[in-house]
Amino acid sequence: MDIFRKVGDGITNINRLIFRAAAWLIYPLIFVIMLEVVMRYFVGRPTNWVYDMTWILFGAFSFLGGAFTLAEKGHVKADIVLTLLPKKVAAVISVLCYLLLFFPLLGYMVSACSRYFMRSYDMGEISPYTSWGPLLWPSKLILLLSMTMLLLQGVVEFGKTLSTLFKAEGGK
Repeated sequence: MDIFRKVGDGITNINRLIFRAAAWLIYPLIFVIMLEVVMRYFVGRPTNWVYDMTWILFGAFSFLGGAFTLAEKGHVKADIVLTLLPKKVAAVISVLCYLLLFFPLLGYMVSACSRYFMRSYDMGEISPYTSWGPLLWPSKLILLLSMTMLLLQGVVEFGKTLSTLFKAEGGK
């Protein structure tokens, strides 16, 4: 069991590093938005690339933090209900939610993101929204990485939930 804990801790630590790196994206995002405000309202010359850059930066900022947020129990869920239940019942509900909802959804998301990334990469897809037209495959790669790391962190959290369930059963 020690090897599983070490692998789980390794996945969580990788997600922590990704989260910390992604957190720095807020600064270029703020800069780009401030630059657009100045260029549009004070100089009178709006940029043609800020729209794409904003959603690229915000998308990476938002998605790359998802897995570590799961590890820190920061996602919205029905904690208020689970805390009222005995630990064993709450663990059973969590196990069922992972098996019936989390894993099927994230499995589908990783599969779909993989297809979207490969198609975008193969065709050299560019953004149709502005004349800048940045390549879209890097953003889709970030989405694929995010969903994959979220799925892996889910496996870690599922293992912790199973451990809680078996400890609750063994403690009777």
